Amino acid sequence: MKHNYTSAQAFKQAYREQLIAGTEFAGVNAAQPLHAGRGLNEKKPIAYQPTFWYGLMIVVMTYLGLMSLANFNVLGHAAHDSFTLMALSWRQGSLSLINGENYPYLELAIHNGQYFVSFPSVPALIMLPFTFIFGENTPNTLITFMVCGDKKTYCV
Repeated sequence: MKHNYTSAQAFKQAYREQLIAGTEFAGVNAAQPLHAGRGLNEKKPIAYQPTFWYGLMIVVMTYLGLMSLANFNVLGHAAHDSFTLMALSWRQGSLSLINGENYPYLELAIHNGQYFVSFPSVPALIMLPFTFIFGENTPNTLITFMVCGDKKTYCV
C-alpha cells in the first residue's frame, strides 16, 4: 500500500496512528521507534563506552601503585626544579632568578651578577598558574607527567 504524503507533518501523523494501532507502517514495525541520526549498527564514541573508563582507571591506578611502591611521590616537588623558581621570579617582576646564588646545583647562566635559567621558558609558563596556589611547593612531578607523559627528557 503506497501513500503519498504532502508534508512531513502528514507522515508523522500517519506514523503515530499506526503506532497506536500496533501495525506495520511502510514496512517497519510501528512498535519500534524510528531512529534519527545515528543508525542502529553504528558504534557509540569511545568516551561513552564503559570499558574505556574502566581501562583508563586501571592504567591510572597501576601507575599510582607502581610509583608508590618505588617511593616516588607523585604529588611532591622535585628539588632540581628551575621552572618553578623562574615562574616565582616572574611573579615578582624579574626575568632573572631571585636569590639565584642559593641554587648551585642548577644549571644557570650568570650575566652581570644575575642568574638566569638556561633552558627555554615554556615549562615555566605552564607552572606559573600553579605557583599562585602552591607557591614554592608546586607539585611539578605530577604537572610534568600530565603535560609531557613519560617523555620528561623532552619537556623538562
